[in-house]
Amino acid sequence: MVYFSSSARTVSGVHEVVRDPAELAGFVQRVAARDARAAAGITAGAKAADFSRDVLVGWTATTGCSAAGTATLDVSGERLLLRVSRPAAPPECLRPFSVTVVFAVPKEGMPDRPVFG
Repeated sequence: MVYFSSSARTVSGVHEVVRDPAELAGFVQRVAARDARAAAGITAGAKAADFSRDVLVGWTATTGCSAAGTATLDVSGERLLLRVSRPAAPPECLRPFSVTVVFAVPKEGMPDRPVFG
């Protein structure tokens, strides 16, 4: 994992495989256009990515009324699945949380046509 954040300000529902710096810039723009700290964090975390060997998988998702504590990426066949652990939600929900996570994955471990979900 090269970046993880759980907040109430994240754009949700974005998931993609990032194969080069230009695609990374587009991903950052889509998920963190209004959050300079998140944009800087994603960019800094991704600096170590060697796109000749790795791809990045960026994912944002709503986690309900509790902030995510951790996230993992499962790759099974063509399917990519984000697993998020979070504590039980409080009795009241004023605003849902979202998670933004970016994983580095070796190219040989990434399906040619990944299916998210």
